Amino acid sequence: MTEWWYRRAEYNQDDQTYTVLHDDGYRVTYSFVCLEEDDEILLALQKKWEDDSQNFELYPFRKLEKAEGWQDIVTEMVARAQATAPEENVDEFLCLIDIAKRWAVEADLDDELVEEMEGLFEAGPADAYTYRMYDPDRLHHHVERPDDECWQLGVARVVSADDPTRELGWVSYAIHYPELVASSDENDIARANQARLLDLEHHIDEVAAQVAALHLDKFMRQGSRVQDPEYAYMNDTFVLECISVLSHDENDHNPTWQVLSGDELRAFREKPVLHRREWYPRDLFRELTEEAKLSPGHVDQMAAMWRDLFGIKPHPFKEDSPFEEVDL
Repeated sequence: MTEWWYRRAEYNQDDQTYTVLHDDGYRVTYSFVCLEEDDEILLALQKKWEDDSQNFELYPFRKLEKAEGWQDIVTEMVARAQATAPEENVDEFLCLIDIAKRWAVEADLDDELVEEMEGLFEAGPADAYTYRMYDPDRLHHHVERPDDECWQLGVARVVSADDPTRELGWVSYAIHYPELVASSDENDIARANQARLLDLEHHIDEVAAQVAALHLDKFMRQGSRVQDPEYAYMNDTFVLECISVLSHDENDHNPTWQVLSGDELRAFREKPVLHRREWYPRDLFRELTEEAKLSPGHVDQMAAMWRDLFGIKPHPFKEDSPFEEVDL
C-alpha cells in the first residue's frame, strides 16, 4: 500500500488536469477554474473527489482583469512547472503549487506563511499535496543515482561455514556486477567475471525466501526505493545495504559484500549454495500464523500455492498442520 505522502499526480494534457489514483482505485482530480466573486475575477486551483459530503476545495491564487485567456495563463504555468521539476528534482505538481502560492501572496490572497508549508489542500483524501509542515525531503521528480549499477536478486541455499553438511536454510540475496551497467543484458551478465553478493533476508523455508525476493524486487523497482525522497540520491547498492538483514540493529553487524570472481562465481551460478556463520533466519509461516493471526490451514494453503508458483517440490506437512490428518 502506497503511503499517502507518496501519492503523486499525473498530468492530462487534454483537459489540463492532474489526477491522483489511490491504491483502492479512488481518484482525486486537480484542475484550474476561473471564478467571478464580489466583482473580482480569480484563477483558482480546485481539488475534487467523490464522497457523500463536501467533495471539492478551492484555492484562488491570481486576480485577473478579464476572464478571457485564462487557459493561456494555465498553459504557461504548467510549462514552467514542467521545466522546473527535472531541474530542481521536485515533483511537477508541487512545482505548480509553489507558483500558485507565490502568486497568491503577491496578490494578497494568502499570507506569506503558506510558502513555508508543504502542500496546499486541507480537505479530502490525503496525498502528496496535503497541507502540512514543510519537509526538506520534498517529493522528487526522479531518482538521481550517482552510479549506473547492474544488480539482480536471487535465492540460494545456505549451509554452515563450520559444518557444510548442516543446512541452515535459504537466503534472499542481491548480486552486483561492478563492471556492468543497468542496461547490461543476460549475455553480459553471463560473461561477467566478477561480482559481489549481499544477504538481504535469511529464511528457514525456500518458499519464504522466494516470496521475500519478489517483495524486495518490487520495493527496489516500484516501491519506497523509488517513491521515498530520502532514497532519491542514493545508489541502489547503498539502499540494498540499508535493507540487508545484516544491517538490522538487533544483529549489530555491518553489511559486507561477499566478492565472487572467476571459478567461484561460475560455481555459484551453476549451484547457488552459500556458507554462513552469521545467520538471522525468519520463520515466515510462523509469523503468519502467530502475528498475522492466520489459521494454520490457511497458511498451509498459501505455502502450497507459492510452492506451485515457484516450482518447488512440496515439503512434508508439519505436525500441527490440519492437512496431516487428511486421509486421501
